[in-house]
Amino acid sequence: MNEVMRNAKTFLGLVQTAKTDAAGHWNREAFQRAMQWAEYFEGVYKKLETKAEVVTKFSRGLEIISSQPGACSGPSPVTFADLKHSRRMLLKILLQNPYLSGELYSLVLDNYNSLSSSPEGLTGTDMLNQDATECSHAKAQRETLLGIKAFTSQAVERMEKRGHTDHTLDSNDMIDVEIQTDACILHQHLLHHLSKNRSSQSTLDYLHDKLEEIAQKPHGLEIISFAESHILSWENEEQREAEDSLGISAEIRCKQLLSDWLLKRVNIASANEIKDERKPP
Repeated sequence: MNEVMRNAKTFLGLVQTAKTDAAGHWNREAFQRAMQWAEYFEGVYKKLETKAEVVTKFSRGLEIISSQPGACSGPSPVTFADLKHSRRMLLKILLQNPYLSGELYSLVLDNYNSLSSSPEGLTGTDMLNQDATECSHAKAQRETLLGIKAFTSQAVERMEKRGHTDHTLDSNDMIDVEIQTDACILHQHLLHHLSKNRSSQSTLDYLHDKLEEIAQKPHGLEIISFAESHILSWENEEQREAEDSLGISAEIRCKQLLSDWLLKRVNIASANEIKDERKPP
């Protein structure tokens, strides 16, 4: 077990490296070694999966390794269950890495074909398409959130600046006020329909059309983004208690509607970016 844990530390180190620009310096041999480690731990999983006590100890060991400084940082540390599909996990991480060379990226794509079919009947190509789509959605979401954060930060900074001066509002300040006012009106409009019609498909279709209409107006996307990022801060106690049959408040459904709409706007442009940006030279 001690040797396996030492090997686990090595493998988790490779997983961490695969997330960074250091993976951009990997050559074919380094990539193949990483894949061999991944295959090794798929074998470890098969040997240990029926031994509950050993799995518990091994899982604890993975937690300790992951908690060490610089080891597999991130919101989702590697678990014992992840080792069942170690090769796919490693390939998916590399698929998202923007620092890979064209040669290495081609190796990643080719190695998806070597994966065994999943219990759900997915082939290697199916897994590649699935992972590429998930990566694209994650990238789009990050870009959306960063855009919202940048916009709201600028608005807050301008408002704070106004709070320390007695100057008359300039045109930019007035635009901020208009955006926030329109965002509040949009929020109330969405909330009214979602509270009244419980997210029926016809209601959702109408609201999506309404958002498209607003997006075409000056500062339309900023209005929608501001509304999405401030939804829960506008929620009052009465609204929190007004939940639907699933226990989901209209405010939560309102925020989800706006988030989904914003992601849909950027997904069209970003769906093919992963492959387009990383084609071999």
